[in-house]
Amino acid sequence: MIPSLHRLEGFHRVAVERGYARAARSFRYPITQPGVHAQVRGLEAELGTTLFVRVGKDQLRLTPAGQRLFDLVDPFLRELGHVTTSLRDEVAGTLRIDAAPLFLEQLVPKALARLRAAHPSVRCDTRSRLGGDFMRLDTLDADAIVDVFQSVPAGYHRYPVARLRPRLLVPASHPYVRSRKRRDLAGTPFVTYPEDDAFSRLQLDALHTHFETTAEDVVRAPTAAALEAFVAAGLGISIVPRLASAGPADSKGRRMGEIWEEPLPRAAGSLVVELVTAKATFPRPALDAFVTAMTKAPPRTPPRSRRTP
Repeated sequence: MIPSLHRLEGFHRVAVERGYARAARSFRYPITQPGVHAQVRGLEAELGTTLFVRVGKDQLRLTPAGQRLFDLVDPFLRELGHVTTSLRDEVAGTLRIDAAPLFLEQLVPKALARLRAAHPSVRCDTRSRLGGDFMRLDTLDADAIVDVFQSVPAGYHRYPVARLRPRLLVPASHPYVRSRKRRDLAGTPFVTYPEDDAFSRLQLDALHTHFETTAEDVVRAPTAAALEAFVAAGLGISIVPRLASAGPADSKGRRMGEIWEEPLPRAAGSLVVELVTAKATFPRPALDAFVTAMTKAPPRTPPRSRRTP
């Protein structure tokens, strides 16, 4: 007897999410938690075996039989949604893109505009997310992630799409703005991101490299908007990552409201922004087209493992 496909899909979602409630929310069409539960119970009845054991409140674990079934159906079900368009070689469907807020605002829109101009049938669902959740790629809840990564596990495609370079932010009323002498920055509090943020490493490295000092008095800000607001309020100076550009505006300092901003030398360091996708069994024309739009070059397979400089 061949199990029904809709029951296998319900089983697969529960196995990935480790719970019925989360599995129900992960479906791309409306279904209730009892409906998912019924799919799994029906599949267990078809197969004559138990597939899950409960280990906590809405926390399930696969039985040995369930693990064998999951290993068998996982590659097929992960790619099933892309089979129809790949067989027709059609650039269509819905792309789900995760990106850090800065890149969702400044990188992704232009790429999507290029993509939609060439392939109007492609639809896009974007989400602002900090940090790369690679499991979302494995479960096809996301097709691509755009962010700065300290490391990426083996088995994913990686495409460099932009570079971030550091710029100094100083309150416009600070003596440094008039003198432009580094010694006037001594003792000023330093506003930076949380310690586990990749941008914090860029900030502190740039501070040490360019100003030959370390941050004695640190103020932490969770977002770029909060960081700039702290500087504008006179709470300290900061070094922020900006998308690198070759225009004249990137070559000299300028006043921006209550903040003075100026570029730091290239020696102060940089970070690479990357587009990461999962390796797919079936062709995925829409995702390939998005990679082309982001990189402005044909898709390729980058090195399997490397660290962001």
